[in-house]
Amino acid sequence: MSPKSPNIEPRNSQTPSLRRLDAGSLKSALTNPEQVLGRLGLFDGARRQTDGYMIRCPWHNDSHPSCSVRLGADRTLAVHCFACGAGGDVLSLIATAHSLDNRREFGRILELANEIAGGVAQCYRPPERRAMPATRLPPPV
Repeated sequence: MSPKSPNIEPRNSQTPSLRRLDAGSLKSALTNPEQVLGRLGLFDGARRQTDGYMIRCPWHNDSHPSCSVRLGADRTLAVHCFACGAGGDVLSLIATAHSLDNRREFGRILELANEIAGGVAQCYRPPERRAMPATRLPPPV
């Protein structure tokens, strides 16, 4: 039996996804619109629909519910405002509700999503980048 490499962390069989947090697993964990809207404070004035909720749009100053929050075809929350056309997934809804930029503050958005999901993962660590081996050029002719 060979010794274990110091760079490889042992996986816990009960919680294999706790080592690395990614957007896909969080979106899959956040499929309850009541839980997400309640934690984001967007339930005020919400109306129940057959496949989700109509809420006041967080992208613009809305006086009546015009933004749909429902389960999409991929079984994750989908958001679309019929008044301003803005929309996206549950992560963009979290970003907008907290006034965060999707690109610059994506790590913070994932942390907030993890809190809403009830701590599906312990921490966010970006994927490891591996150095590409140097390519060897053929000798000059």
